[in-house]
Amino acid sequence: RVRYSIFSVEYFFVDTNVFDAYAPEVDGGHNLCSSAHNLEEGATCGVQGPVSVEECPKWFQRLWSAQLEWLEHGLGESRTEWQVVVTHFPPEHGRDQWIRLAAKHGIDLLIAGHRHQQ
Repeated sequence: RVRYSIFSVEYFFVDTNVFDAYAPEVDGGHNLCSSAHNLEEGATCGVQGPVSVEECPKWFQRLWSAQLEWLEHGLGESRTEWQVVVTHFPPEHGRDQWIRLAAKHGIDLLIAGHRHQQ
């Protein structure tokens, strides 16, 4: 939470890499879990991430599910004037969840990147 002189904002930072985490053999050019860009054996993100490329998509799905629960709770408890969500992928990724969260909690601003068009 940030309190400014005449209003307050709560920022929620959400990892949306689930939308770029596929099975290792899929889309080698655009896949965090791709076997094309990870070691054949021993690929790991350490103790805080997936332990293998095979487990990678499931790990990101569990993270996304946990974050949705955390975000639902945080937005529901927020008493600031503004609620801002900051994430990587634009809201057409996870569209149904973003629509539901915005309708229920009134997300005031969603900041995203990832656009490859200019």
